Amino acid sequence: MLPAFAEAASVVQQIPQEITHAIESDDEPSPTAPSNTSLAGFSYLVDVLSRAEGARPQRRAAARPPGEEADGDEDPIAQAMSLANEGRFSESMALCARHRPHWLATANVERLGQCDFLILRGHQSSGRARDAVEAGFRALNWFEFFDQPPTRLYTCGLLALALACVGDAPKAFEILNVGKRLLPAMEAGSLYTALFFSYSGSTLWACGQLPEAAAAFEQSLQHLDSAKEPTRHRIVMQNLLSTRLQLAFEQPDGFDHAQVHEMLVTYREYAERDRAAGHLVSLARNAQFIGDAYWQLGQLEDARVALLGGIQAAEAAKSGPDRGMLLWRLARLDRLQNNHRSASTALALSIELLEQSQQLRELAAAHLEAAALHEARLHWHAAVASLREHLRIRDRVQKSEVEARMYSLRVQLDVAQEGAAFKETLGHPRPMRNTPQS
Repeated sequence: MLPAFAEAASVVQQIPQEITHAIESDDEPSPTAPSNTSLAGFSYLVDVLSRAEGARPQRRAAARPPGEEADGDEDPIAQAMSLANEGRFSESMALCARHRPHWLATANVERLGQCDFLILRGHQSSGRARDAVEAGFRALNWFEFFDQPPTRLYTCGLLALALACVGDAPKAFEILNVGKRLLPAMEAGSLYTALFFSYSGSTLWACGQLPEAAAAFEQSLQHLDSAKEPTRHRIVMQNLLSTRLQLAFEQPDGFDHAQVHEMLVTYREYAERDRAAGHLVSLARNAQFIGDAYWQLGQLEDARVALLGGIQAAEAAKSGPDRGMLLWRLARLDRLQNNHRSASTALALSIELLEQSQQLRELAAAHLEAAALHEARLHWHAAVASLREHLRIRDRVQKSEVEARMYSLRVQLDVAQEGAAFKETLGHPRPMRNTPQS
């Protein structure tokens, strides 16, 4: 595996905020939602979220059960769903939280399932991966009581991705398998199926399984109509292209330069669409990917042009983490071209920005580059110090992954106990009527 992508392949997204933001309806990721992926093309990995409902007409809302607090003339779940579809996740979550105690007291498991599903979406959109894990497990617990495959499938995709974010890859794979068992119940050409495969690709990539990720993105495209879903189709295509490009670089016998150049041309076309649409954060993250690819090809000036453009976009978007990730890559180019002073300045700012945003894997990579720069300048003690810092941060990453697994297990235990207490107190609830599917 070549150097840039060797580091990138080890990157498991710790980014709750990037990985959980949705590009719904041509919106771009929030500049406050940092990315820690070395391949910026995967800024789109989780952007295919959240507005599946808006793509199809909703069924008529069910009548409100007695005792539910009214919120205007709409059913609370339908209203919360509408708010989520508009990207107003905090309002959607607040509405769900207000009604959840009543639904719990009346054993309305269908509404509890929909409620916790919408809370899961809200946490994902706000970058709270741990909270998303908890809400996702709670939603799946309620889905054991009633049959609603589309929402359950959507929940599996979201939850698997959140688990990958917090570092629990084994459980993420298990949840993906739960989702796969729901696929036979889905209608042909279902948008939910397309979203699930897109989430699967994102999860698999985040866990380092690139061939499987590419296959999942291909399956997602099979269920997407580019005419009806142009934005989602473009995003999944870009994810697939990014995966194939990374795989091309990792071939043991070397990569096909002509093939890589062809894919890069296509990828830059996607980046130009972001530029034309004013999607500055996406543009900055694309620049990371393009810069890495050109560096691998040995085209340092092309890499520099891409990185400088990305830095400009990140500054305009006020996205400090993206600036940090771009700056250490620019420092690498400066070092290779013996511009040591410029490299030192860029690295100092990069490390400062990455420390502020707690992007540990990228921060470790920046310290590794700092060690290489100190070595090139014959600053041996400083080089050793940077290597020690790199190792210290990598130890923190490993520790955080173990802690993530422990957290996931604690959440599952809490949810299982809650479900058992629910059954014991209220008995196994009868299936409730259908409410609008998400």
